[in-house]
Amino acid sequence: MNAISVIDRELRAESRRTANYWLRVLAAAAIIVVFTSVMLTAALGPSLGADLFMALDQTLSLTFWVVVPLMTADCISREQREGTLGLLFLTSLTFFDVILGKSIIHALRALTLFLAALPVLVLPFVVGGITWPMVLDAVMNQATAVLLGLGAGLFASTKGGSAAQVMAWSAIYALVLALLSIASVPAIMGFCFILASALGLAPSLVWALKVSPLLRLLCRGLVGWGLFATILSLSLRRLKANWQQESSGHEQPRWVWLFSSSDFWQAVFRWDRGRARGRNPIGWLQEYSWTARLTKWGWCGALLAAEFVVLPSWTVRSGVGWQPLFTSALALGVAFSAAGSFRRERDAGLLEILLVTPLSARQLVLGRLWGIFCHYFPALAVLLVFWIGDRLLVSRNSELMLLWPSPLAFGGVMIIGLYLSLGRLNFFLAWLVTWLVGFVLPPFLAALLPFFGPVRSDLLFVVPAILQVLLAALAWFLLYRNVRLRIFLRTETH
Repeated sequence: MNAISVIDRELRAESRRTANYWLRVLAAAAIIVVFTSVMLTAALGPSLGADLFMALDQTLSLTFWVVVPLMTADCISREQREGTLGLLFLTSLTFFDVILGKSIIHALRALTLFLAALPVLVLPFVVGGITWPMVLDAVMNQATAVLLGLGAGLFASTKGGSAAQVMAWSAIYALVLALLSIASVPAIMGFCFILASALGLAPSLVWALKVSPLLRLLCRGLVGWGLFATILSLSLRRLKANWQQESSGHEQPRWVWLFSSSDFWQAVFRWDRGRARGRNPIGWLQEYSWTARLTKWGWCGALLAAEFVVLPSWTVRSGVGWQPLFTSALALGVAFSAAGSFRRERDAGLLEILLVTPLSARQLVLGRLWGIFCHYFPALAVLLVFWIGDRLLVSRNSELMLLWPSPLAFGGVMIIGLYLSLGRLNFFLAWLVTWLVGFVLPPFLAALLPFFGPVRSDLLFVVPAILQVLLAALAWFLLYRNVRLRIFLRTETH
């Protein structure tokens, strides 16, 4: 019963956050966009309702997998940074009460996203062709995504650290839990089949698996709740161990300390700091820490590994390939860095100090833009080379091919992210809006052009580039004006 006080407190706080309203708008907009694209591309037939329902279900599940961990990630670490976590434990609240209250309130936030998308989700039922097993499977997909997303966010939040750090960890934990939930169900089914074979019950088990999909849904539900209970208990144990630690102790992860204290890796990453500071001091701020340097080459190494390992086995057999997925992931990373760039200096009060130095507003903006570009240039170069090679080896025709690693698109994402980093949107919303507006929106608008009349294929790549240039120019004008006139000093962060 003590958790009710936590729920009441969090409900009052969340009702005043404009980010919740924008999240519901984004959830409804994503469902509407997918519904429109499927209706424009799909052929009329008896399977239209089922195809439409499956597409909407996959979109909403993916939205939950991405949004729920990120919006839950800072719920406890923020209390720790602000010094209010210890005040909660001075009351009759226990560790379990805090974890339970945070879980319920963020589950309610996820429910509001579902309710925002519900009017579009019921439209496939009007078209027809949907069976009850499909509905139960969709409910299980979304429930599993919400539960494991909550678990990933809570586990990352109990680790402590800055908002950007816990969001990054929550995304990693969510990916691990998603892979575990996907791989566990076939493994359990296979184990049951082997056990039934040993007991002489294999024919009845095979018949049950073929006739009744409820067993598979039950297995998926047990796996989801089991993983959620496990991650919740681990979060409770970590909170008991870490709640008294200062947040500053988490600024440098242990794996970064292992690299920075090694003579070998210091020699590998040796560089002239004095020359870098003298050439571009603002760009140097993007690269001075070990975390930034390891992230830079980590992106490059991850893309190289993905290209060499994934592409040989999947590219030829898939109709589109994995390049749009890799490009979208890199664009998310660029948007993450750009949306949080000036935010750190603004929140710490360092941006005002930088503006009273001999550096002009133009030098300040160009320096940070150059720093982000140099940070992601190796990964972008790897992606461009393999993208061109993939296009030469395998000919593909799909709307997803418009999500190619265009330097204009990544430049637009950087500028839009820098502009939003000085705005009033919180970090999570600024990150999503940067990625959607700078990277997703121009190709999506270009993909709709063939439905209004015949369009030459080269125009499908020219139109997104023009839109990206226009958006980047507008964002640059607003960014430079805000920095020059110090408009960001009159904004309030939420």
